[in-house]
Amino acid sequence: MDIYNKLCIDYKKHCQKIGIFCLQINLYYGIINICEAIIMTKFTAVTDMHYSDRLNNGDRLNSLSAKKLKEALESENKDNGFIVNLGDTADGYPEYKPQLELLGEIADIFKASGRKFYSVIGNHDTSSDKHDYYKILGMPNRYYTFDAGDYLGVVLDAAMDDPEKPYPDHEMTWYTPYLDEEQIQWFQKTVNESEKRILVFTHFPFIIPDPDCELINNPFRNHYILNRDKIMDILCCNDKIRAVFSGHYHDGSVMLIDGKPFVIFRSMAEGGECTFADVEIDDETLKITGHGRQESFTLTAEK
Repeated sequence: MDIYNKLCIDYKKHCQKIGIFCLQINLYYGIINICEAIIMTKFTAVTDMHYSDRLNNGDRLNSLSAKKLKEALESENKDNGFIVNLGDTADGYPEYKPQLELLGEIADIFKASGRKFYSVIGNHDTSSDKHDYYKILGMPNRYYTFDAGDYLGVVLDAAMDDPEKPYPDHEMTWYTPYLDEEQIQWFQKTVNESEKRILVFTHFPFIIPDPDCELINNPFRNHYILNRDKIMDILCCNDKIRAVFSGHYHDGSVMLIDGKPFVIFRSMAEGGECTFADVEIDDETLKITGHGRQESFTLTAEK
């Protein structure tokens, strides 16, 4: 077998494994140009909609969130494979629509988009029973995995103010999130067994940008998961973890920890703009295209 035929056969086998490829062979000039494969996952991220028929709550224009969500899903890049809702989806107030009814309205908007969507539980979402929340939003469980193309999506649930009671019987306080031990063990096992790299999604961040966040008198210190240390070594040091995405901290941020991006998206409810993000990620580049108050940025992995 000559070298040209062997190259074609070997390259065809290679491309069947990794997907997208470009092969240009100019026999006349004897030039072979093989373009590297690109493995790219694209999705839309929304968070902290705080939807309600209540007109506003300070800077939160709760009643506009359903309209904004429709706008976001109608205007998004059509190549985006799925939608991630990072929690605090709807707020229930006395004398206004019940929270479960509001969640149903949001779920209908997601379904109407024709795309797969995946949700996370936030602190405001615990006004209702978690079972009802994830049933309405089509979640298999309060924490779970999903097929994110070339990655494995892992959704975590820290919406509890007592790690011994993962199903709170009241709306949890916003500054006391925990992961329960059962979920921590499940996460460790999931990472160990995954054949794909992992994208982690959680409502509560593992770290926020405030340099004084550890101070006991700082009112913003507890935006992050309080027992985060139990899995931070995995998130930061295990090469299977590609990136971590969250909400909750309405001003948003991005931080690199040992080269791993920890992204917090800005709240859709804040202000009159339609705030959401289009995300493109592969093993080398993370590109966030922001809309409304969400900043745009690109991060390239260090080689």
